[in-house]
Amino acid sequence: MQYNILVADSDEAFASILKERLEALGKYRVALANDGNAALESVVTQPFDLLILDVGLKDSSLPDLLNRVHAIRPSLRIAMVPYPENQVPSVLRDIPVHGLLPKPFTADELPLLIQRILHAEAPVPLSQIARVSDAQSGAAEEDEIFALFSDEGSVLTKLTGDVTDTATTHGSPTGVLSRGTRLATTMEAPMLDPELVTILSQEGVSILKGLEHELQATLIMLSADARPIASSGSLPQEHLWELSRLIAQQIEASAQVMHFLSTGSEGIALILAEGEEHRVYSTQVAQTVWLTVVADLRIPLGSLRYHTRKAADRLVSLIR
Repeated sequence: MQYNILVADSDEAFASILKERLEALGKYRVALANDGNAALESVVTQPFDLLILDVGLKDSSLPDLLNRVHAIRPSLRIAMVPYPENQVPSVLRDIPVHGLLPKPFTADELPLLIQRILHAEAPVPLSQIARVSDAQSGAAEEDEIFALFSDEGSVLTKLTGDVTDTATTHGSPTGVLSRGTRLATTMEAPMLDPELVTILSQEGVSILKGLEHELQATLIMLSADARPIASSGSLPQEHLWELSRLIAQQIEASAQVMHFLSTGSEGIALILAEGEEHRVYSTQVAQTVWLTVVADLRIPLGSLRYHTRKAADRLVSLIR
């Protein structure tokens, strides 16, 4: 089966390269549009399976364009090409899309990215998989959300704004704080060990959710000292604490192996385990904080490493 794809991008060089690479795969026929009017005309006159739309498309109000596209072709799949670091204008935050096609991408990644978009079960609001930013200043939006966890799992939480994401932050094995839950704006502060405090902002949770979507991962988890801090994915929440403990043990064992092999104090920066169906990839974000991805074995290792490292680099400034 061949899929018909429309690429709407004012960057003619990028659009041409994308068309060439997609058609070289033999599964896709690609048409190009360099502005919003041309894109809308093509959608009206031709039956496309997928619209790849750049957020920088010229001469067009993207919300109006996308609303008209949805009205004309409600079953048309839409992929957004975001700004660097997966940023999109705030006016698009509620637009439903089937995925992102970030710049740059490697030739090996492209077939997998397109297949995920074409087989996504349902569209999701763009704010769930991208960084929402102010269209004028480019500054990332941050709702005022943070959680402080003690060694015993006590939690001080403050939430403001309308929070509806599906990612979760975790306080204790028996109490999971859902980001869809509204709490009082102040709660009694527990006694916290400063060395064990972790701060995760709204932007940080969005990064986890975006990474899950990019890799179609079973689980994205942030953990520290054998404790889950936040997660996104389909793994039952009651299993997260045991998984965090096992990952901490794996890190310790790997560190001992490196110490045995090295005359110095060689540290551990990442850990990879592979089974028959899954890869478990953990990379260090901060001194005691690790980002773990559980993904299908079919995900290219290079893609897994690239996207996980990119997410970890973005999380560094948000976690301390």
